[in-house]
Amino acid sequence: MARRSSTVLLAVLCLCLFFFFSASPGQSLHRRRALKTCLLEPELQQRAQRAKVPTHTDNQTLRHLFGLPSLLDSYDHCYNASTRLAPYGFDPHEQKTDGQSIWARRDWKKEQHECAVRNGLLPSQAEPRKRFHLPDKPPQRYLTTQPAKKDVKKPAPRTAVVMRTSDNFNWAGDVTAYIRSMIVELALESGGQYELFILVQVKDLKQRIFLDPEAYNRVLRKHVPEEFRGMAYLWNENMLKEWYPEVPNHSYIHQAYQALELFAQVVAPDFDYFWQFEMDWRATAPHLQAFERMAAWAREQPRLYLTNMNSAWYIPSLQGSWHDLWMLMNETLWNDKRAAEVREHGKNWGVGEEADLITLAPIVDVRTTDFWLFRGMVHNDPLQIKAKKLPHFAAPVAMTRTSKRLLDAVHKLQQEYGFWMASEATMETMAFHHKFKAVHVQHPVYFNGTENDKMIDWLFNSGGPENLGGGPDSQYNWEGAAHKTLEKLTWWWPREGYDHYPQHAS
Repeated sequence: MARRSSTVLLAVLCLCLFFFFSASPGQSLHRRRALKTCLLEPELQQRAQRAKVPTHTDNQTLRHLFGLPSLLDSYDHCYNASTRLAPYGFDPHEQKTDGQSIWARRDWKKEQHECAVRNGLLPSQAEPRKRFHLPDKPPQRYLTTQPAKKDVKKPAPRTAVVMRTSDNFNWAGDVTAYIRSMIVELALESGGQYELFILVQVKDLKQRIFLDPEAYNRVLRKHVPEEFRGMAYLWNENMLKEWYPEVPNHSYIHQAYQALELFAQVVAPDFDYFWQFEMDWRATAPHLQAFERMAAWAREQPRLYLTNMNSAWYIPSLQGSWHDLWMLMNETLWNDKRAAEVREHGKNWGVGEEADLITLAPIVDVRTTDFWLFRGMVHNDPLQIKAKKLPHFAAPVAMTRTSKRLLDAVHKLQQEYGFWMASEATMETMAFHHKFKAVHVQHPVYFNGTENDKMIDWLFNSGGPENLGGGPDSQYNWEGAAHKTLEKLTWWWPREGYDHYPQHAS
């Protein structure tokens, strides 16, 4: 498109945005850390310190390909199982987690709760959290949105980190050590700003977990290690059917967020944000630093061209700095509509605004793709997205940070209308149509393949500047070359010999 901006307006925009894109993500971390750490036990302190000592190297075994190389940690910092998880009990040689005395009889739910109380994030006499339950009576099924309590003044917003698993999950290997590392480095070190939970899907529907308390406790004891039981919450597909009776499909591939929506309504309505992860997810950088940097980076992104920037598989070796890519968008996409947005909202539009949605993969408008399995799959939709051919976004996989108000909006649509679409499109599409801020955080992604960067750019960014990652033969073509390349990344579903790469963010 032709650019119609004046030289003066462009210069002002450049000066303002230079600060936004060049600001260190660590500055926001320092500014927000006003709470006292709860990591007071000397041995646990020492273990946490050892776990965060990196190995410096100039010889990466994997090639950095996508994202900002130092967003989560210094580019030359490397970690392995011995340095990162051994302090939390993982034996990389035996491939198991030990039961040393420091871990015996720990109650991580209690420790996290006491930490939040100590910093005034929860009242000292806070009631125990409810378990998931079936609706008491039919009218309760509808419009049951529970807002966050306004009478509790918190010194900082709180974020729930929710790990998803099931009753047939294998806890062997490094899983226990990794969960410990997140509790120590996120919940305790942050002073309670973060709290970890585990949602356990009970696939055996013969277990009457909501009708028989002993059945609930029996399943919990059988499938969750003792130290995590207090922070684990059981649910099943029957529960989803009761709370969302108008939705005909409750399978995980289509409803990966329904349990989280109910968690935000029934169990933890006092939280402001909710990260959702599956148990094979791994972040190698120190957790609090990584999570705060992701949130800070998303907060500082301007709304101007944000939808376009979100769609990019950003390759620094070809596209220059993140600011360079933004300037390319400005040169290509500036028009009267953009000028009107700047006049209405100001040059700083969106900067400093918390993101309602943070994704770890590009947010792509799938209308321009040819092979996405779920293209056109929009049901019971009062917005008429399919009928009116409105934007339809997706960002696999369904591991994101969502705000309480975004979860509330989707919860209401599903209860009232039975609205549903593929999981990896639900929050992305609803954030757009509710005008909520959504950001694809450009965390570093590494590559174990021989394809050169230009070839990968041609495969992944073929959609044009309006929707870079949404070309006809994009990553959504499950049989195409782009998808086979995805399998060699450190952030995707590892397949075909890459099972030794768990999904990780750096």
